[in-house]
Amino acid sequence: MAGKDQSGTFGACSSSVETLEKENAYLQTIIDSVGSGIMVIQRNYEVTLMNATAESMMMNEQIADKFHPKCYEISHHLQAPCDGKEHPCPLSMVLESGERVKVMHRHKDAFGKERIIELTATPILDEEGNIDAIVEVAHDMTQLVTTQQELAHQSHHDALTDLPNRVLFMDRLEQGLKYAQRYNKRLAVLFLDIDRFKEVNDSLGHAVGDELLVSVATQLGVIVGVNDTVARMGGDEFAILVENLQETNALISIVTRITQALSEPILVGSHWLYVTFGVGIALYPNDAQDAISLLKNADAAMYNAKQKGRNRYEFYTQSMTQKAYERIVMETQLREAIATNALEVYFQRQVDAQSQTLIGMEALVRWNHPELGLLGAGRFVPMAEETGLIVALDEWVMRHAIMQWVAWHKKGQAVGILSLNLSTLRLADEYLIERITALLEELEAQPQWLMLEVTESQIMKNPQASIATLNALGAMGIKLAIDDFGTGYSSLAYLKALPINKIKIDQSFVRELPYNGNDAQIVKTIIAMAQALGLEVIAEGVETQAQCDFLLSLGCTQIQGFLFHRPSSGAAIEAQSMPF
Repeated sequence: MAGKDQSGTFGACSSSVETLEKENAYLQTIIDSVGSGIMVIQRNYEVTLMNATAESMMMNEQIADKFHPKCYEISHHLQAPCDGKEHPCPLSMVLESGERVKVMHRHKDAFGKERIIELTATPILDEEGNIDAIVEVAHDMTQLVTTQQELAHQSHHDALTDLPNRVLFMDRLEQGLKYAQRYNKRLAVLFLDIDRFKEVNDSLGHAVGDELLVSVATQLGVIVGVNDTVARMGGDEFAILVENLQETNALISIVTRITQALSEPILVGSHWLYVTFGVGIALYPNDAQDAISLLKNADAAMYNAKQKGRNRYEFYTQSMTQKAYERIVMETQLREAIATNALEVYFQRQVDAQSQTLIGMEALVRWNHPELGLLGAGRFVPMAEETGLIVALDEWVMRHAIMQWVAWHKKGQAVGILSLNLSTLRLADEYLIERITALLEELEAQPQWLMLEVTESQIMKNPQASIATLNALGAMGIKLAIDDFGTGYSSLAYLKALPINKIKIDQSFVRELPYNGNDAQIVKTIIAMAQALGLEVIAEGVETQAQCDFLLSLGCTQIQGFLFHRPSSGAAIEAQSMPF
């Protein structure tokens, strides 16, 4: 009986183990067949059960090697990252709230594939109502979310060019207007229509027309700033939203860049095509207060531009159109003036007021305009700076001023130092030293004859690079001056690092001397600082004897202004009695 009992007992135990293994295998088959990921996690984040779906979904490179294929047998700590945004931790959230939570995870799995997982974590309570474990169910939402994102993109972007479409443009315009209204900003809408586009479609076919639209869209996307929006409104119509508009000239610059970028023919298939636009411009708050009206007015201005011919732009307000037209005409004429030497260098003499001797001259540019007569630099230099023409203009002035200086030296005239203004773009030119060296050699001029004037604001745009360039110029023997001193924002630390020889007091501080107490104190401080640093100092814009006497009393003997000399051409200076 004992053997039988023992045999029977042993048989029962064996049967129980086999049954448990079968049940476990059965359970594993069930949970592995489920399309959703299933995990059971203890309070200490120990994983006690995970099916194959969860393993493939949830494991990333950091924890892939921690799991055995028989997921229900594992007993490891879950170490998936929880960084708050991409990986909010549902386990911690359940433990804190005691309730079911649902979150979205975005991470890469063990194979490097990015997944978007929806996790639902449900607490399992013990007999006392405390959380004993957590069941986490995971659904792979990657394809659904990707599809939704693709549909959202398609609904807001043009299918041909992938630019924002009318819907997205109007939404951004609405948001832009809200921001502009709240913070008292300006914005503009440009409406563009390709000239004679119908002829391209009719003569070359719609496939060529489509290629042309894609090419134009690409060009516009490059031209328009990252903070602005270019959209295809339909057909051959495009729109540009310019936010945080500082000045109207910025719009003209955009139109100019578009015109210049598309001035070269575009190769479409086997056809070279020229593209021009009719452009209409409407401004907020000048021309309209709401998005629909603003776009409508820009469209009306564009239609007006196309009625007047090809490759034109018009503002919705006629007076602004006229101003813009005059500016673009002047830009074209200035380009021609530089090319044809229709400019002239004037020289304003600088003197030592104490000894009444000439110490040098500053070169200034004048333009003999065919309709407007002789124009001072203030009428066209700002426009040249905005359009980039300032580089060619600076080079022209430097060449012709040095040519005159060489001529005077060959005649034995003691003309002192030639001061030349250096623009921001030229200061940033990596080949500036080579260009100046070549020019001096060509014209047989000495570097010690020259003083280059730069402003504080120019230097501070890129102080390290500016200091390196100015050091190189100083090493050549060229003298350096800070122009318009006191109006910029340089620090004494940078001022000490600059290889400068002279400080030029801006005329805005001289104008009301000696009667304006604030200006008088500023000028005193500048002169004292220059003397302490061992620098020369010159005051510009001196027009009265009272101003001159006040400056002399402070130790500033170098003077430039109408009190002594007005700017004159080289020929006019030569016609006067010598010395100059």
